[in-house]
Amino acid sequence: MDAADLLARVRYDDRGLVPCVVQHVADGRVLMVAWADAEALSRTVSTRHAHFWSRSRRELWCKGATSGNFL
Repeated sequence: MDAADLLARVRYDDRGLVPCVVQHVADGRVLMVAWADAEALSRTVSTRHAHFWSRSRRELWCKGATSGNFL
């Protein structure tokens, strides 16, 4: 299954969002929980940097763009 097939299978809520859980690869610790829309997931796949939808700011954001702590 390629990325396009995977993205097509995502089930969004009535707001067009899906919860995303980011875990540490080595020990499974949850690092963050955030929301993503279709554009955020698409950009995550294309750039290989995690993108999310900010519900409070109502905008797309790239984790690490400001802090340098990219995912």
